[in-house]
Amino acid sequence: MISLTYLELLFPPSGPLSGLPSIWK
Repeated sequence: MISLTYLELLFPPSGPLSGLPSIWK
C-alpha cells in the first residue's frame, strides 16, 4: 500500500488539492 508520507508528497499542503491530505490523515 502507498504510505501516508508518499501521499503527502503527492498532495502537499500548498498544492491545489490541499483538502485531500486531511482525508488521508
